[in-house]
Amino acid sequence: MCVAVEFNKNEISSSEQLKHNFRIDGDFVRVSVLDSRPVLLIRAYGENRLVFWGNSEFFHCKKESLTAGKWAHMQPELVEIIANRAQTHGTWFQVKEGIRGVLVKIRGVEQCFILTEPSTHYFKTMTHAERMAVLVGQVI
Repeated sequence: MCVAVEFNKNEISSSEQLKHNFRIDGDFVRVSVLDSRPVLLIRAYGENRLVFWGNSEFFHCKKESLTAGKWAHMQPELVEIIANRAQTHGTWFQVKEGIRGVLVKIRGVEQCFILTEPSTHYFKTMTHAERMAVLVGQVI
């Protein structure tokens, strides 16, 4: 499963970069589920926003469970996670348009979970992962 993402630092203001104490590598901001309180950059309601990445228990949403209605009580909304690259099992891969995410409110706090599906043969060979992030306009 996806454990880190990178996005262009120009996608957010300098004050937001400082506020979240991001790791910046050249022109890119890197966030990871291992960060003390990870956030994702999403495009929702016509703007780019930083929201918490999951919670302390989990960071992903299986596409099958969303389709089966298991998230319905949280009124999930599909959003686009802004990313240039993502990492699964130590392997970085290019993200062309973005990653599908599920935005929910839990106890009044917005949280985004990366939507996942079973890995394609190629992705599983490349990363040894059983599941992969649902990408926007792209299949690996």
